[in-house]
Amino acid sequence: MINQLNEHMHNVCLELATVGDLKLCERPQTYQLAPHQQIQIRANIKVSSTETGIVYGNIVYDTGESRFRVYGLGFRRN
Repeated sequence: MINQLNEHMHNVCLELATVGDLKLCERPQTYQLAPHQQIQIRANIKVSSTETGIVYGNIVYDTGESRFRVYGLGFRRN
């Protein structure tokens, strides 16, 4: 993730939800990002079968001017 803003991002969190035979092993922690700083966020997902699974996610964070901003993500395993 890269903070392309000219302001700090506080309480950056990757929220994940799974559908199918997938299970999130742990919740990713929250981060603080300075302007133009980049980080890698990893999450472990346990796969119980080879059937189709979907992972939904949101990136949520605080900035100085707004309380929350949310960006949606979606991944599908076929």
